[in-house]
Amino acid sequence: MVVGNGLLAVSFKKNIEKYANYIIFASGVSNSKEIDNNVFLREKLLLIKTLSENEKKKLIYFSSILTDTIDSPYYNHKKDIEE
Repeated sequence: MVVGNGLLAVSFKKNIEKYANYIIFASGVSNSKEIDNNVFLREKLLLIKTLSENEKKKLIYFSSILTDTIDSPYYNHKKDIEE
């Protein structure tokens, strides 16, 4: 299962049969300058819903390498989602 419509998601969707046992979560906040909490909440709720509906699948979530180095709403959100 692939969640998302961006470049990363489209790339995974080309070989979707390989990911039958996975959730490829390539959706959500991509703008590192985002500050709107509603945008962050939308991603979090989508992730929670997707996980609850697919409990037996393994999750692959795309985050950021900078979550521990930059203090901003975006990076704090990514770190929260990882946890």
